[in-house]
Amino acid sequence: MGPERVDVVIIGGGQAGLAMSYCLSAQGTEHAVLESTQPAQAWRTRWDSFALNTPTGMSLNLPGLPYAGNDPDGYALRDEIVAYFDAYVARITPPLRLGVTATAVRPAAGGRFLVETDSGALLTNAVVVATGRHQIPTIPACAAAFPTAIVQLHTSDYCHPDQLPPGGVLVVGSGQSSCQIVEEIQASGRRVFLSVGSSGRRPIRYRGRPFVAWIRDLDDSWAHLAYGAQFTGRDGGRALNLHEFARDGMVLLGRLRGVDNRTLSFAADLYERLASADAYDARARQAVDDYIAAHNLDFPPEPPPPVVRDGFDQPIRIELDFAAAGISSVVWGTGYRFDLSWIAFPVLDERGEPVHERGVTAVPGLYVLGFSLVRRPRSAFLPPLGEEATAVAAAIAARA
Repeated sequence: MGPERVDVVIIGGGQAGLAMSYCLSAQGTEHAVLESTQPAQAWRTRWDSFALNTPTGMSLNLPGLPYAGNDPDGYALRDEIVAYFDAYVARITPPLRLGVTATAVRPAAGGRFLVETDSGALLTNAVVVATGRHQIPTIPACAAAFPTAIVQLHTSDYCHPDQLPPGGVLVVGSGQSSCQIVEEIQASGRRVFLSVGSSGRRPIRYRGRPFVAWIRDLDDSWAHLAYGAQFTGRDGGRALNLHEFARDGMVLLGRLRGVDNRTLSFAADLYERLASADAYDARARQAVDDYIAAHNLDFPPEPPPPVVRDGFDQPIRIELDFAAAGISSVVWGTGYRFDLSWIAFPVLDERGEPVHERGVTAVPGLYVLGFSLVRRPRSAFLPPLGEEATAVAAAIAARA
């Protein structure tokens, strides 16, 4: 008996895969959605106090279930996000196959594809890879040299401060997740040490408008402003400032270089990293100011934020002893990576990124959705996801 035949296979049941399923169902295309865990699993495993940093009305607005709440400019909490996706699944009834992991996508006769899974093979006319960018937590190799008594967690495993043992906490990395988590840990009364990364800071709102709305108007060179910056959706949405962390007692450190026995070593680059984060904020505001001026738009000017420089008052520390500092745990805010090497087609660049145009690869019938941050903050970013899913569905219909 040969492989099961399905017209289209969607690999991944997160936001991209679900939106893709809705669009295919709307045009009457038979398909199956393969998901190794649960629908929208990435949202279910965020920490307890997680909040979106894009406005709810823009984010919880997938095709087939528009936002219907009364706070479109607010920022949804984790449980609200999960509830939305549960409602979305109930509304669109996607043909989910849970507990199924795709292990390879290979060519088959007649221009078709063989999708190999841990539950058997599928023969299909088209494949949409929607596994997302946040697949594999990245932890530096030096983690293996930490004393065994030190509890280590990646941000993907962090839930709340009480999860950590008593004592000080070292957080490595200062992107969105790290800064939101480190603020919460410090508020719990613990002593916190933050190894500052390369992320910058920007407003969550500016000149009367969500900053993400400005990003969608700016040219491609500003796409990086959509993600990685230091801000939070908590408390109505606000920027997070490393200098304010320092003012409130947090110990700021440069890049973590390694660990030798019980001694941590850091690069002497803290001030450069603080200055870079400050400059990032200024550039982001200036980009919007220039856009408003160039297009003669009527948005009220906004005064510059107060200058806070407490981080520069801290000494440069290039070494830190675990015991002397009282550090008992480490939270790795070092991001994620993804691996698409199981796709047996030449559609990846030298970095392993899928090469595509609006989700369409150079291989007829092979599509990707949820990977467009390389060029624009599009399908890996909730607000415009429906646009790209619709475009991919149209491409599938045209090819059929």
